[in-house]
Amino acid sequence: MMRLTHRSTVAKGSFVVALAAMLPLAGRQPSAGAQTINQDELRRKQETQQRAAELARELVKNLLDVQMQQLEENGLTDRPLYRDVKTMRENIDGLVEAEMTEVVGLLLRAQADQTARRDETFLEARQKIGEVLAGLLAERQNLSRRLRTAEIAAQVRRLIDLETIVRDDTLSLPMQNREQREVRQLATLADQRDARKLYDKLTEPLTEARSGGSEIGRAAVDVLALL
Repeated sequence: MMRLTHRSTVAKGSFVVALAAMLPLAGRQPSAGAQTINQDELRRKQETQQRAAELARELVKNLLDVQMQQLEENGLTDRPLYRDVKTMRENIDGLVEAEMTEVVGLLLRAQADQTARRDETFLEARQKIGEVLAGLLAERQNLSRRLRTAEIAAQVRRLIDLETIVRDDTLSLPMQNREQREVRQLATLADQRDARKLYDKLTEPLTEARSGGSEIGRAAVDVLALL
């Protein structure tokens, strides 16, 4: 429980720190050229990280599927181990976000590496996945709630990223010519719609969590107020 409370506090703290870091920027008016470069770099970084996370999810999913199949073939579906593996399989996003940060980092390195080391890094990531899953199965306590908490934290970070893009693009619009402004307006509106969908998706589990009365519930109340 201590570990779970710590994770929820970290998630809450990360949101507050990121939000606070964004506020001073609102009063600045950077040039349109610099703004476009910064936003393009942020988008490229997000796309690269997303590809690495998707690859990590696929690798984890495949490994869990093999484990479940082996347990099913041996008639062990009534064992706690099977339930734990199934829980992980159902919470892939939370699992990758909570426990696979190092794996995603290795996959990012592999994506950027054009040398023979690339295959070694990829293999290292696969081995790390096995180690992480083995460690989680050894702990087992509060697994589902830990994964759910981490998934919410990941959604908060994605929402901050999206709204940062929308805010910066909006601030840069008056500094662009008419043709550029019209194109940017459409892109900004699309980003804002995506941010709204993510916000709505995020408030559901937080609203659910705040009724718990625990430390997580209190953190959920604070985060909802900030949102």
